Amino acid sequence: MNRLTLLASITLCALLLTACTLPGLSPDSKPQPTVQIAVTIYATTAPLATPVPAQSQTPVPALSPTPVPTAAPSAPSDCPPRVQSPGAPVKPATFTDTVASVVSVLNTGATSTETLELLKGWGVIFNLPGIGGQQQQQGGIVHARLLPAPDAQMVVWYTDPADAQLPTRKSELLVLSCEKHAYTVLYKATEDPELAGQATNARVFSTADVTGDSRDDLSFILEDCSDSTCFDGFYILTAVNGALVNAIPDIEWSPSPTFEYLPGSGTEKSAKDLRARIGLLGSVGVGPQRTVTDTWTVEGNGFTRTLSVIDPPIYRIHALMDGDSAFRRKDVGAARLLYERVVGDSTLKSWAGNAPLRDEPQVLAAFALFRLMQLAGASGDGGGVTKAYDNLVVLAPPKSAGLLYQQMAEAFMTVYKQGADYPKSCEAALHFAEKNKNVYVVIGQDTFGSANYDYQAPDMCIVPQ
Repeated sequence: MNRLTLLASITLCALLLTACTLPGLSPDSKPQPTVQIAVTIYATTAPLATPVPAQSQTPVPALSPTPVPTAAPSAPSDCPPRVQSPGAPVKPATFTDTVASVVSVLNTGATSTETLELLKGWGVIFNLPGIGGQQQQQGGIVHARLLPAPDAQMVVWYTDPADAQLPTRKSELLVLSCEKHAYTVLYKATEDPELAGQATNARVFSTADVTGDSRDDLSFILEDCSDSTCFDGFYILTAVNGALVNAIPDIEWSPSPTFEYLPGSGTEKSAKDLRARIGLLGSVGVGPQRTVTDTWTVEGNGFTRTLSVIDPPIYRIHALMDGDSAFRRKDVGAARLLYERVVGDSTLKSWAGNAPLRDEPQVLAAFALFRLMQLAGASGDGGGVTKAYDNLVVLAPPKSAGLLYQQMAEAFMTVYKQGADYPKSCEAALHFAEKNKNVYVVIGQDTFGSANYDYQAPDMCIVPQ
């Protein structure tokens, strides 16, 4: 055999991944345990019923350091049996054709490692710079026993190389099962109605059993990035009546989150809790933000959010918003403490954003004193109403930045003195607000950004339900 013929034979052998012993390919090994990211929760006196994100930063769109399994153990050798002369694997003509090509290659008996290397050769699994300049692989293959089948299922995810330079890249995530000596597709992310055909920046987070049913579950993340912020969606495929369903359908996509599994706190002791720490928006004009930490617990066949903790306020506007949240849920003690902080806590910061509020400490303190009047009135504390009103008159004299709140409080007080009817007193205050919109505009999103509550006229007086 001449050298030219020999070279051609070696090249053909390299292409025929399923027919030759490939140098450098080691047998597949067991998936490594998922490395978790530690998250610290900071308690707050009055967590918001509707969480508000944290202090503004500008996140750089980058690949999240989410742990993924890297090993790819081989499926049993007889499922499917190895084809001795399968022919050269054909590179798919389009990204969509990759699914059929993967199935075809696996059905020749190719191992996970061989298939992984082939996908790399096709360019659908590649490396991109990650956090800290390290290379991060886009795609992979793992095995997991998601269903009570004789053989473990194979999970394959990969990315369209045409989108390699984009912050949001088309991806595909497959779950394949080998039955009757052939692989078939059990799950295809781009055909999942819940995903509306969109599967971008896909990555596997874990294949551990997190639902407590003694079978593996597939936890994966999808991502959509703008120039300033990446939003992630979290999915958990678990077996229910022999089908793969999402066990956490109610979790929302959130900016730059981190995820962590913890020992379960629900009735199913072998299940895990999911802790999701929601990050920050990077857009201009979102205002001051806080991070929120949600805990999801297994209840029945799925995960339910059982705890939501927002970081304590460092900005005066957030203390006011927390006080309003406590007021609405009838936590009078917490609301009073928070409103009193707005009035007198000099450690709380003002927001010096795109449109800083003139004399913010006085303006928000005046409104907080009006809130203290409302809190006392709703509790039947006439003396408390009078005390808060007197303090407001002193704080917001004529020509001061807080005068409008003193005038709105006067409209409230005029009716309240006639019979201590709190709902009617509130109606008088709301009527004033409708005619003087600055009382709510200056403390809304025009000043404090889109990440914060946008106060309207009906918000100026709270009647707890």
